[in-house]
Amino acid sequence: MKGKTFRAFCFSVLSFIVLLTGFLLINTTTVQAATTIDMNQTVDQVLPDNGSNDEQIVKKALLSANSKTKIESTMTLTQVQENKPQITIDQPLTDYTPLLKIACTLNGLTLTHQSSLSGSTAETKDNLPNLISTLLTNHPTYSPVEFLNLNQDNLSNYDLSALLDTANQFKFSTAHLILSLYQNNISDFSPWMDYKDSPGDNKPIYSLIAPSSPEAEAPVLTAQLTGTTVKMPFTTLRELTTPFTDPSSMGTATFHGGTIAFKVNNGPDFFDDPSNFDSTGRLISGKTVPATTFLEALANSPFDLQKIDTIDAQGDGYHEPIPANVLAFYQDALAASNSEDTLLPPADPNSLTITNVPANSTVLHLRVLVYPEPEDKPAITYIQNYTVKLHPTSSAATTTPTTDSSSKDTAPIVSQPDKAQPENKVVYTTKKIGLYKSPTFTSKDRVCWYNQATRTNRPMFKVIGYARSKNGLLRYKVKDVTPNAKTYGQIGYITANDSFAGNAYYQTKAKKIKVLRGLNSYKTQALTGKKVHYRKNQVIRVKKLVTHNLTTRYQLPNGRYVSANKRLVIQVE
Repeated sequence: MKGKTFRAFCFSVLSFIVLLTGFLLINTTTVQAATTIDMNQTVDQVLPDNGSNDEQIVKKALLSANSKTKIESTMTLTQVQENKPQITIDQPLTDYTPLLKIACTLNGLTLTHQSSLSGSTAETKDNLPNLISTLLTNHPTYSPVEFLNLNQDNLSNYDLSALLDTANQFKFSTAHLILSLYQNNISDFSPWMDYKDSPGDNKPIYSLIAPSSPEAEAPVLTAQLTGTTVKMPFTTLRELTTPFTDPSSMGTATFHGGTIAFKVNNGPDFFDDPSNFDSTGRLISGKTVPATTFLEALANSPFDLQKIDTIDAQGDGYHEPIPANVLAFYQDALAASNSEDTLLPPADPNSLTITNVPANSTVLHLRVLVYPEPEDKPAITYIQNYTVKLHPTSSAATTTPTTDSSSKDTAPIVSQPDKAQPENKVVYTTKKIGLYKSPTFTSKDRVCWYNQATRTNRPMFKVIGYARSKNGLLRYKVKDVTPNAKTYGQIGYITANDSFAGNAYYQTKAKKIKVLRGLNSYKTQALTGKKVHYRKNQVIRVKKLVTHNLTTRYQLPNGRYVSANKRLVIQVE
């Protein structure tokens, strides 16, 4: 290797080691700044009166800060830091170096109308990451920066990603920073979801406030338009499939620290009006989020949830649906109280149904609102915008909803079934339940009790119909099909709560299964043509899951079939 090439190679290796060391240091509880700051310097020394215009803007903001005692120019940076100043700068800075010099002293920072903060150009791309890094270094544990408001600063989706990537490099004993990005051009909050989902719970930012502009470029989804109705599968909306917050800790349908609500953006929106918010992006006192929560809807019609997942494309307010996983939370709560009752599921619990979409539309703009509960002094967590491209179905498959002429806005009413039809299936019970003569459970009508049993002995039922109790609770009409049981053939009603009666046959694929009791393999899916007997605890490799009538089978690599009954087998790694 030639001399110059070798020296360049050594320099590259050394640079990498330095960078790696810096990264490791920055990920410790005590973060060290890249440049040592002399905290014994006074404000006058750091920001002299004859300094640049940017220095004078920063100094003026610091001397008029909201703090424990008035900040004086003769104070040292240590003394300033002890007073926990919170400053606001609404004049555009061209050079952020003066701000970086005193950032370690700040308890809170608000920056508005900053034209050079966004990393939209090569000259400005480091401004925001440098600001975040400096704000998170050299702070004593008793005085961390508590909030950063970057409002009306023309920040983009790129800037949000850069900001969070930088913040994610810092680790603290507890998260402490509230980040406000009010009135910026951010429409894709997947970086925030990635940040919250990344390993570790000691990242510095714990709350985001971002009611953002609908004009920003948004992620694109697709959906089918049938007449004037669109169905959006909940699985396509990440806000509902990657929860940050355990609903059980919040008392309602909560995700990412807030409730999820939807609205089609069809004109000026409540969150686009600056008069509804203060300079930090929080709702002004007296303002109310224009959203109907699930609990409010439930209060109006306690068990009629048929249309809870339906929103009107022409509506003005946000509507909180109840997707299947949220419904399961409430059902689990009922189960925990040993209740056999269950909430009646929506007509389509897996989709958000949007009605009253103008016929022949090619696109709609969906807004997803994530916000905390009222007792949290409402702040908008964020608004995720989506551009939904619509593909019309064929005319043969199109159904036109009827119009209710008595409705004030004559919005189309999509007909829904009067009852929720449970799928035909075989279920087994996991807890003690009763079998009843009628769907309204009373001790007088109870046929028998089924005690909680071990997995291989759980009672099995074929669902042959459905009904509701007097107060609207869903019941399964069943026939007892438990092999060799004295109750075999009994017909009656049981709870439809999944926590009590779940699928008796696996509905998911597996690579291996373990035999729980004697098991035979067969030539056909109908389990005819017996081939091999497997003993208890044997592990079998499987190829795929197939359906046969109301049951499922596992096909083995040799082409033979075994039952996928959960009383007989269990999936293993």
